[in-house]
Amino acid sequence: MTNLIGSLKVENSNFKSLSFFTKKKDDGVFDLVCEIGEISIQNNPKLEDVSILEDFGIWGDSSLDECPIRIQNNSKLDTSKICEMERFQEWISLSISGNFKDCVEKRKKFKENYVIDLSNNSEMTHFGLERMHEIYTAQSDVTTINLENLHPEFCLTFDEVFILLTLKIKFRNIHAKFCENFESTNKKKGLKVCKFDQMEILEFDCEFLFGNVVVDTYNGRHLSNLYNVMVIFGSLKIQYTKLEGLSFLNNLRYIANLNESHPTIFIRSNRYLKQAKLPNLEHVISKNQDSVVISDNAELFSNNQECLMYRITYKTNLKVKNEQCDRSIYKTSLSASNFSPFLLFFLYF
Repeated sequence: MTNLIGSLKVENSNFKSLSFFTKKKDDGVFDLVCEIGEISIQNNPKLEDVSILEDFGIWGDSSLDECPIRIQNNSKLDTSKICEMERFQEWISLSISGNFKDCVEKRKKFKENYVIDLSNNSEMTHFGLERMHEIYTAQSDVTTINLENLHPEFCLTFDEVFILLTLKIKFRNIHAKFCENFESTNKKKGLKVCKFDQMEILEFDCEFLFGNVVVDTYNGRHLSNLYNVMVIFGSLKIQYTKLEGLSFLNNLRYIANLNESHPTIFIRSNRYLKQAKLPNLEHVISKNQDSVVISDNAELFSNNQECLMYRITYKTNLKVKNEQCDRSIYKTSLSASNFSPFLLFFLYF
């Protein structure tokens, strides 16, 4: 087993290590989707090694992207190594106590670690960092910017947004909009920047698109106009089509959406759609909490587990809201009520 949907509970066992979990051969990760579950490692008197947690791909609630983790009352476990793991240093829902060694005090507080924090500057209307190319910090893993409570007209230019995308910057808050005449403010020579109005009139060689891109029923003959698009400054909506896949977007690498009312990617009511991956998408900046919304695509998933695991195919910072999944049967858990006697013995021996 290399994937789990639900909760992971290792409690009251005699395990010395959790190394029995199997990682996938292609990326060396064990994927855990615990949107309504948790990770609980408690009351294991012989447990000394939980280093496998560093190789867990953990996917939580679509709005928080976190899974509650409790590591408590393991009398031989030194948790200081857990707190040194990069992935858990900013984990808000992590509870550690009662172990041989606890490391609560070593953990960082997410809200305190911004590489740039611009907040409560009521007269500030511009970022002014068009020439920025790199960001270096003493803590190399901190890549979060906070733009909060600024002037209502605070805006970002083409060059600023582009560099923030390529640096894979995350945002705690992004109280900003695109500057006026955004598409004409770029200073990078040789780029083909286009404004999106309608697919039919879009030029075929656009690399950068500004606007809310809509692909619908009548656009089939014009999909080649999107072949060269690498960046979308706006949102992407794919609806009511007869498409079976999204290969016409294989060159898409970045999306920046500063419209809170629009999901960044909205895929709905595509009756024949069987493949909705964007394989080269590297990073997304989204003002909307639901970065990706997938709804009413009859052929996209063959079963509920495939539906729930689909978010893992997006290897970016995207938060996927998959409205097709039947949450009523999404209650799998590694606990006494859900598995065979053999597996219960395996976990609770």
